[in-house]
Amino acid sequence: MECGLSAAYIFDVEGTLIDCASQCLRCWHETLSSFGLSVPMVSLQRLSGMDGDEMLAMLVPSLDESARKKMLTAEGERYRAVYLPQARAFPGVRAAFTGFCPGGSPLMS
Repeated sequence: MECGLSAAYIFDVEGTLIDCASQCLRCWHETLSSFGLSVPMVSLQRLSGMDGDEMLAMLVPSLDESARKKMLTAEGERYRAVYLPQARAFPGVRAAFTGFCPGGSPLMS
């Protein structure tokens, strides 16, 4: 059975298919605090969805590239260990993906 117009589809996952915005914000807040940076949650909310390196450059312009990389690594490790297990798909996501190809083509992550 043919499946749609393309052999591949690209989706934005974080915050679009997976309900994880609050986990991402809490993770960034905790990570920044662990580096001695007090950033109000409202400031993080305004930058939600932005690339982490760009976000850090806006929030703390005085940070050099090395410091930003350390924070990005720490945030990623914290997110995977603490917050990723809590992330859940929005309702209807599985059904929507199943609808792309009823024949059962595999989904890759």
